[in-house]
Amino acid sequence: MTALKHPFRLRSRGFSLIEVLIALVILSVGLLGIAAMVGISMKSKSSSYYRTQALALSGAILDRIRANRATAITGGYNIVVDASTPFTGSAQDCNGTGATCTPAEIATMDLYDWNRELVTLLGNNDPNNVSYSISSTIVGQFTQMQVVISWDDTPTNAAVGGNTACSSASTNPGALATGGNTCYNAIVITSGI
Repeated sequence: MTALKHPFRLRSRGFSLIEVLIALVILSVGLLGIAAMVGISMKSKSSSYYRTQALALSGAILDRIRANRATAITGGYNIVVDASTPFTGSAQDCNGTGATCTPAEIATMDLYDWNRELVTLLGNNDPNNVSYSISSTIVGQFTQMQVVISWDDTPTNAAVGGNTACSSASTNPGALATGGNTCYNAIVITSGI
């Protein structure tokens, strides 16, 4: 008695080498795509880090302004710093119990310390990479403070294939806050004191 062989059984004995190679090519293309996506997200994470730092620094200066409200109401904290108007403040030592500083000297110390933090954290120790402004507006019986901070975001733009031909000459904080330059990122915080 001979066993009957099914005609389809002979053709499906296993995968051919070509099918395995095609599967490997498809898998490798998918893995390369995932690796590229992870690489871009790792390069552009600095943008969100800088934004977080800028928000923290704007909150810090607003807290200092609230602590010295009388000087802020008279415009003691109003300042614009950019490529055409560099920071010119000087260090003040108004810390400690024995310090006897006027409210204007405290404002100068606050702005000096804040400028140093901005240049260190957002400007990579280059004052041309960061610009900012603080302005006060009287609204009825309240004072409204606006803090605008902008920083060079060229490395992030380059990581995601954006504009890298940037110049630090167009770093006006007001223009940056309204989208005046794609190489710089900016935040605008408005708060009452």
